[in-house]
Amino acid sequence: MTSATSNCLSAIQRYLSCSDRSVELDFVRGVAILLVVGFHALAPETPFAFVAGTESMLKAVGWSGVDLFFVLSGFLVGGVLLSEYKKSGALDVKRFIIRRGLKIWPAYYFYIVFQAIARKHPLQSFLFANMLHIQNYIGSSLEHTWTLSVEEHFYLLLSISMGWMVLRKWPVRKMIVAFAVLLGLVLAVRCVTWFLGLHDLAQHATHTRIDSLLFGVILTALMQFYPRNFEWIVSRKGLLVSVWMSAMVFIGFAVRQLPILYSIGYTWIYIGYGAFMLLLYRHSGAIRHFLAYRLVAKIGVYSYGIYLWHLAVRESCFRIAGHLNPAMRWPAAMALQYLTAIVLGAILTHLVEWPALRIRDRLFPAKDPLHSFIVPPAVSTTAESGAIVAQPVPLAVEPTA
Repeated sequence: MTSATSNCLSAIQRYLSCSDRSVELDFVRGVAILLVVGFHALAPETPFAFVAGTESMLKAVGWSGVDLFFVLSGFLVGGVLLSEYKKSGALDVKRFIIRRGLKIWPAYYFYIVFQAIARKHPLQSFLFANMLHIQNYIGSSLEHTWTLSVEEHFYLLLSISMGWMVLRKWPVRKMIVAFAVLLGLVLAVRCVTWFLGLHDLAQHATHTRIDSLLFGVILTALMQFYPRNFEWIVSRKGLLVSVWMSAMVFIGFAVRQLPILYSIGYTWIYIGYGAFMLLLYRHSGAIRHFLAYRLVAKIGVYSYGIYLWHLAVRESCFRIAGHLNPAMRWPAAMALQYLTAIVLGAILTHLVEWPALRIRDRLFPAKDPLHSFIVPPAVSTTAESGAIVAQPVPLAVEPTA
């Protein structure tokens, strides 16, 4: 290895290590966004069987990246609410909604305004739906934004419902039972919706897809309030691997069995991705220090910006690759789409999302220190059940998320 190459790799490693975030969860974000970009990428025809097989596999699996995002979002956002409840025994729902909105809306509405100015899509095809976050019900030409409306609805519904539960002094065990019941209800509604022929609603509607987010909330509730039960789950590495791999095998064949996918299929997928997330969270070990691992994690830091903008660049990248030698078109098209989406997403994260977050934190400073799974607060545990009791605890660090 040349001295220049060695210096370059050292510089990259220093850059990748300069973060106080959870590298494991950022890696999960990175995997999710790489799957999504690959699924949406425009790929020219290729005469090479291996390349065609790789593309086919990516398309077969990549669509499920949104389910991985859903599970992770439930885990993180549920963690924020439950961490506040564990700290103070109460929830400031209004403050949570404002802070969450100021995290999501600046970058999102900047993207919508750009699309309105660019006029690549007719205004009537997206503007009304996207401005009101109802695109997953009435449709939008900005096809990928349906997931963002599901998450927006989830943040609102979860915070209000948990606030109601806290006011009525529900124990966390009762909350977990309620969320588990909702998992079954959402599955039943999704099955009925599909068999009634309302296929688009079964795939995109909040009330048919919110169960994957609720599953993430259940996982973080177990981790924070029932650590013994959570430890029992995450310590079974073989079980986690088996559940994850079975879901991946199912994903690879699910497109050919649509009724199964749109009924119990999504349930199987989010459970599998929950296992994948816990596997990485607890068992990454030495691989978390590998350059490739930290590179994917760094990509995950910008996943929101990448997700917003990746479809905006794919046609241009595809056209540029079309001018190359036929043997180079496929790798060039894929590389350009990935690279451009990542770079553009990172730039706009720095220019729009993060400055807005700094303003938000000055106006509405967080009460809670990050998430308890990154900086565990002091807790007390009941002798009978191992359940953690919500109570005020001293906090020593400033929130960064």
